[in-house]
Amino acid sequence: MSSREKTRASTNRLNGSVALYLYPGITNLEIARILAHEMDHFFTHDSVRVEIREGNDQVVSMYREGGITLSPKGDFGRVLEEGSAENEAIRYFIETLAPKFPDEFAKYLRDRTEFIQRNGVPPTFDENLIFYYFTSRLGTRSLLVNPYAAPVLLIRTLEEELPDGRNLVLKARVRGNYVPLAKAFDGRFGQGTFRTFMELQADQPYKVSKFRAYLLENDPNEKEVLKSYL
Repeated sequence: MSSREKTRASTNRLNGSVALYLYPGITNLEIARILAHEMDHFFTHDSVRVEIREGNDQVVSMYREGGITLSPKGDFGRVLEEGSAENEAIRYFIETLAPKFPDEFAKYLRDRTEFIQRNGVPPTFDENLIFYYFTSRLGTRSLLVNPYAAPVLLIRTLEEELPDGRNLVLKARVRGNYVPLAKAFDGRFGQGTFRTFMELQADQPYKVSKFRAYLLENDPNEKEVLKSYL
């Protein structure tokens, strides 16, 4: 099941719209939390591609969507864009939305505590990566681990490991300039690692997690093992 099926929201750059699909039982806190992610996408860099076809027909499509480059060879930068957008949405949720919806936030905390106890979530896991999602296949709304948890944790690693890491990530998305982030990335983790990062897909959490472990591993033998998963 895709992350979009769980969040029921989307951003359309071509017509300049953000769509949110309301489901039974959704609260104002949930609406604001989901919109925070989509609006973060909305206000990043974008560019379009115009193809002139036979008869002068024009086909307009997106070329850049924030940190994502859309190419016939595949999409690049999905983890950069989705991980950063979700990470910023979580920050906004904690710092801004929680005080605005105290009763709904208090209930969320109670539900989250029950979820953690029931599912045996490790104490080292960031509890803010647990939230309400609606699964259309089952027709239910429930607490789940964030589908973008792996990309978020990878982005946080970049913020911690790279000088001025958060600003480098945001500038790549908002201004459309990958170069400063790429230089810092390869300088810290090794030549070619930025390209591997950009080729990762946000809906492949296992591979994203292995790549994060690879970046942080210092033992050469262990790095080779982790590299084999990529």
